[in-house]
Amino acid sequence: MAFYFKAFRIGLGSLAVSALCACAVVTGTHETLSKVDNSRLNLPEASGNTLAQWPQQGWWQQYQDPTLNALIEQALADGPSLKVLATRIEASRNAADAVRKLSYPMGQVKVDWSGQEFFNTHINGATPQTQAALTSRGVPSAPADQFIALTNISAGISWDLDLWGHNRALYGAALGLSRAQTFEYEAARQGVIANIVGLHAQIMAFTERMDIVDKQIATQTTLRQRWLEREQAGLQPTQNSVQVDMTLAQLAQLKQSLTAQKAVARAQLAALIGQTPEQLVAFSPARNWQTLNLPQEIPAQILGTRPDIAAAREYIEASTQQVNAVKAEFYPNINIGLSTALQLLSLQDILDFRGQSAAVKPAITLPIFNTIQLNAKLRQQQAQLDNTIAQYNQTVFQAVSDAHQQLAQYRQSQAYLTAQARIVKDNQTLTDLSAQRYRAGMTPQMESLMYQTATLREQDALIMGYAMRRAQEARLASSLGMGFAELVRN
Repeated sequence: MAFYFKAFRIGLGSLAVSALCACAVVTGTHETLSKVDNSRLNLPEASGNTLAQWPQQGWWQQYQDPTLNALIEQALADGPSLKVLATRIEASRNAADAVRKLSYPMGQVKVDWSGQEFFNTHINGATPQTQAALTSRGVPSAPADQFIALTNISAGISWDLDLWGHNRALYGAALGLSRAQTFEYEAARQGVIANIVGLHAQIMAFTERMDIVDKQIATQTTLRQRWLEREQAGLQPTQNSVQVDMTLAQLAQLKQSLTAQKAVARAQLAALIGQTPEQLVAFSPARNWQTLNLPQEIPAQILGTRPDIAAAREYIEASTQQVNAVKAEFYPNINIGLSTALQLLSLQDILDFRGQSAAVKPAITLPIFNTIQLNAKLRQQQAQLDNTIAQYNQTVFQAVSDAHQQLAQYRQSQAYLTAQARIVKDNQTLTDLSAQRYRAGMTPQMESLMYQTATLREQDALIMGYAMRRAQEARLASSLGMGFAELVRN
């Protein structure tokens, strides 16, 4: 007990000495770059209606499509791109945990064995450690032709007191990096969901549009037959049937194009969820094209909902902690070490507790001669912090710009669909009236067929617009972020 009390006094003495010693001097001043905030962006505060319309977790379930829900669930569970990011998060957490343990006392146990053969020589020929061990055991000074084995068992513990928070700052930096990667994972996750929603809509639209093309081909074929009958009767020249032939060829090209585009979209979707295109299920055409109720303005709260902005903030925190870690190196630091050892010539030495030794190893680091190097290191970290803040500012402006662009395109798609739905309705009315006149014998069938063709063409544009709007809704929902609560920090 007296030994450990003495060791404790030595440690306190070392602490007092280090506190009285000079520290390295910070040369020069540095003004950290300022972060952009809403006073510069001048975004409006969200209204109650905007808050109610903000996309929440699982927003895609509002489409009430079981196939789409299953695809997204599979992508979130098995998506290759998300798996890569998830492993990076786990690695960063393990790295942060390793840094955290730098503040813990560290110990080790070491066992080594050595043997020495003596040939009519004296003990003075042995190593100092062996000589001391042999003398303490009463071994003759001239052990002729004798082999002596010596076993050393040592145990030690050291503790970096981290007086100025160097290790704590490093741990804070590692945590910041880990949280940033968690937010980046969430950003990638939202991007994958938006892509799946868009590709799923495209595939359904391609299927429905191909059915419309088949109807157009059937209508044009009937129209061609009617023109041929009139041409063969000498009622008109062959110009109209040739034009219909050209239209049929164009429709065949369109169908081939839609088939190829559908195959491409299926391949892209399969890659997102970790399947091959052959494994991907077949999609039925949409029974209805439901729409989301999304906000019509971009408020200041977007700065707290987008994960890419949250990740940029965490990178600033990590960089700030790196600067703090370097600043802590300007102060003296103390490392306390305790060790004990046991030298054994035989099993009896263990029973008799012979050959023991103990040591206290206080280590004091005085940075007074490293001022130039430490200042250079500090300036480097401060420059890195400025760069991180500049990247954060850039991320904020890009995020706000992206959200405004997505909102503008969303409004455009809504306006287009409103007008296109009216066009389809009006064309259908004309088609029905023309069919009534044809059945009454008032007009030839060609007129009714041409109205049907126009209606099918506008219906095709409407279906394409529905798919474009859904993809745009997904992009806008992803651009706005999820809710107004930050992700849980692990």
